[in-house]
Amino acid sequence: MRSDVSTLVIGAPRRSWPALVAESARVAVTARVVSGLVAVLALVVPIAVVGVTGLNIEAQGAILRQIDAIGARTITIVSASVGAAIPAAAVERIAQLDGVSWVVGLGNVFDVRLRAPVGEPTPVRAYRAVGAPVIFGGASYPDGGQGLLAAGGPGDAGRAYLSAESARRVGLAGSYGILDPGGLPVVGWFRAQGPLSALEAFVLVPGTDDALALERIIVAVDDVGWVDPVADNIPALVGSAAANAITIERSSVLLQAREAVKDEVARRDRTLVLAILAVAMALAGVVIFAGTVGARRDFGRRRALGATQGQLTVLVVLGTLWPALGGTAVGTILGWGYVGTRVGYLPDWRFPLAVGILTVLVLVAASALPAAVAATRDPLRVIRVP
Repeated sequence: MRSDVSTLVIGAPRRSWPALVAESARVAVTARVVSGLVAVLALVVPIAVVGVTGLNIEAQGAILRQIDAIGARTITIVSASVGAAIPAAAVERIAQLDGVSWVVGLGNVFDVRLRAPVGEPTPVRAYRAVGAPVIFGGASYPDGGQGLLAAGGPGDAGRAYLSAESARRVGLAGSYGILDPGGLPVVGWFRAQGPLSALEAFVLVPGTDDALALERIIVAVDDVGWVDPVADNIPALVGSAAANAITIERSSVLLQAREAVKDEVARRDRTLVLAILAVAMALAGVVIFAGTVGARRDFGRRRALGATQGQLTVLVVLGTLWPALGGTAVGTILGWGYVGTRVGYLPDWRFPLAVGILTVLVLVAASALPAAVAATRDPLRVIRVP
């Protein structure tokens, strides 16, 4: 960390802090090799940390979204008594809670078959929902088959809707039919998505009558953080008569899997960040120490002219700070932009900012030991060295 001869006078003990800071900037500019290597380290570290960790976090988010899609965000209310015991009106009441995405109520399961002696017995359920990912139609099957008789919509009670799967099982393909027992006319098709895709094994009979009793209600919330608050409010919304006859099931296995994924990714990210910072700190320490060895005669002259050990230590530390700040600023922005181009949006700025600050602190800390060694050398011995 060599500087020109004109700076020797700054070694006076009475030198002020502003002058010391200015001199450190001049030293950083003069010591081009050391400052350049420190700046390169400061550039690479945030790019590596922000880029790799950011992509890991995005991958974690994708895994968590898949777990949520399976059912981590769902709550199931099941009638604990024999038969259906949950009032259908509870579906609308639960749907009004904060954090609720959609609600589906299902009646008891029983088998039906076409009045004509074809097909197989197929399970049917009463259906009531608010905002559920289930699409109803009356013109044709969702798989492109010929149309069913379109007589009414999904709000018509006592009318049956088939999925492509249940239509094949019941033996109905493109024609009007009656399902027994109950004389249920088939009027259209439905397609269930996401966590409700299992409903495609059933025939659904939408119902709007509040007297309808349900065997279970499935509730999906916006985020897993809503699972417990919504579940706690459900007994009050199903009615006092049904509150003691239900059980509330959470997807505990999926929630545990969700937390396990978050913990594992966080552990790997911590290990990665610590490894990168440790390598950067070691390399920076070697580079700065080599710089102080190369400038030992300059430090000896400063000590001979009256500079204190503290002043020389601060000079080396501040001389490291300036290239570290410059390199880190550029590296943080590049790393942030790289993650943004990969995931399609800029992630939260607080994470790259924290990485940048940590990088600067690590590089400055790496200069502390070389600075102390340079400041404690015997000035007379150093000056005598040819």
